[in-house]
Amino acid sequence: MFENIPKIEKPEFYIDLAIRTAKKIANNKKIHEKIKARRIVESEKLKVCCFSESIKANIANIASAFPSMDQLPVFYKELLDTIIGADKLKIALSRISGLCAAIDKLAQNFQNKVRNTNQVDDVLEAKREMYGRTSSILKKNKDAFAFIEESRKALKSFPSIKTKIPSVCICGFPNVGKSTLLSRLTGSRPEIAAYAFTTKQLMIGNIGKSLQIIDTPGTFNDNIRKMNWLERQSYLAIKHLSSTVVYVFDATETSGFPMEMQESLFMHLVKKFRAKKFIIYMSKTDLEIKNKAEFLKKYSTYDLFEDPEKLKEFLLEKLSK
Repeated sequence: MFENIPKIEKPEFYIDLAIRTAKKIANNKKIHEKIKARRIVESEKLKVCCFSESIKANIANIASAFPSMDQLPVFYKELLDTIIGADKLKIALSRISGLCAAIDKLAQNFQNKVRNTNQVDDVLEAKREMYGRTSSILKKNKDAFAFIEESRKALKSFPSIKTKIPSVCICGFPNVGKSTLLSRLTGSRPEIAAYAFTTKQLMIGNIGKSLQIIDTPGTFNDNIRKMNWLERQSYLAIKHLSSTVVYVFDATETSGFPMEMQESLFMHLVKKFRAKKFIIYMSKTDLEIKNKAEFLKKYSTYDLFEDPEKLKEFLLEKLSK
């Protein structure tokens, strides 16, 4: 979705490119004027025209390369707002797009100045002024160019999540076996997507083409405004992409998290996402588990699995289209 957005260069790049493009076009254009001075004048006028058109075309390409914020799937829309700031990106793109009108005005001023003159010096002076003012306008907006480029990097590194197929989110504390479960369910090493604006990661895998599995790290603060970047990303994945959550319990407590904490997080998520179906997966069952019978009885109202293959069969049967 975002991988084809081209690199956004610094203003100086577009200025130099426009100058080179204009010079090349003018040099290749045969001007039918017998008097040398008039040929030079017409050539310089053509350069200015090509210069302004090149700048405007590249600016237009920047704006059109980004997808419409209003047409993005809600997950990406909120993720973009969380990582980058949708309003900030809109403002930056609007600033860049608005430069076209300013450049048009400068080009028109140039044409007005040289319309009735055949003096080479007058035309060259008007061209230098036009180039200089255009360069100044672009450079004054260098922060917008830079922010758009950073946004492009962030968007390009967003996870390639399929928003039109069923998704299952895996939750639980770190080191309880979520990544192992993800690998067992998908049969391959999951994709790791790192965002440019943060060191946090989401892990994604697929069961064939019919079901998507997303590892959603984080322990989730009660208030989304107080969540860290990772928790917000995970929260949005559960909120918008998944109807089912697989919660991983490490009853051996070798993860370093006692069962009391794991159960507390589980109930916290159940209350936060009341509309979601929760499934329990017990990891590390090859190790000794204390009070296993008591645990199974306590959560007997939930679908509970110890075998990843049986969990996979259950998910495919219930969720795949």
